[in-house]
Amino acid sequence: MNNTMKLFTSAIIALAFSASVYAQVPSNPNNNPNNNFIPNLQQLKRDAKRNAKQYKQPKIQKTEPKDIEIKSESPTAPPSGIIIGETVISPGDNMKFIFSIFGVPDHITAMRDKKSKKKDYIQMRYIEESLFFNIRNDDNTIRSIMITGECKIKNVPFSVGMRYDDVKAQWGEPDKKESGYANYIKKGIVFKVSDTGIIELIAIFPPGNVDPNQDPHGKDNSTVSKL
Repeated sequence: MNNTMKLFTSAIIALAFSASVYAQVPSNPNNNPNNNFIPNLQQLKRDAKRNAKQYKQPKIQKTEPKDIEIKSESPTAPPSGIIIGETVISPGDNMKFIFSIFGVPDHITAMRDKKSKKKDYIQMRYIEESLFFNIRNDDNTIRSIMITGECKIKNVPFSVGMRYDDVKAQWGEPDKKESGYANYIKKGIVFKVSDTGIIELIAIFPPGNVDPNQDPHGKDNSTVSKL
């Protein structure tokens, strides 16, 4: 009887020891025909902590923000144009549109750029209407419009003969002013101002595409050839 109890007790101790070892060392799932692999959660936590200590976070190089260059032509204003009855003629319109309204011009002048033939253009003048139209050679569209007399202009509440002080009172200082010209680049408008402060000419360009270094007449960098 005593031997039987000893064997029974030894068996229980052996089973308990085997169970504890099995719990600490997980079996290989590939060797389990049923693939019922139960991992040891405590062991997994210890492995995770150990891997976290070994992991090195990559260095992040900080860069100072660079100044963003803002172009002078942005943001731009709505396009302007001359108002003829219920019609508006603006830069970008085709030359045929001008002929359909005003007919044949009084003068046609070829403006040859000294640096680039791509910048050559034709200037059409209508004396009675006090208008000049500069036409691109490449696509026959209006490059700019110049007004030297009375004319209504869309989005421009000023006219030739007014004081330039009235412009500054509403529009503020120009984007650039030199040699008697006030360039409002974002609005696509150039004013030629006399020594007494009177507006002598208004030039209309596409908004944002005014070249402050170019005379609206095109005389600064062009040779004139009358046709």
